Amino acid sequence: NDKKATLQQLPEVKAAIDAASAELGNNGRILVRPSGTEPLVRVMVEGKDKDSVYKAAEAVAGVIESIL
Repeated sequence: NDKKATLQQLPEVKAAIDAASAELGNNGRILVRPSGTEPLVRVMVEGKDKDSVYKAAEAVAGVIESIL
């Protein structure tokens, strides 16, 4: 719970978000934020292509899970 507030500032997480955002380009967006009511981090990805959205979400969530 203590780590989730500063998670986006970690270089590994920032790099994963930046890489996934670059992969989506102008066709999508990523939002990563800690939950205010639960001990978890929400990874939300929107885009036009279902496969690229899923891939981006899995990549970012995987990095976060490895840290937590």
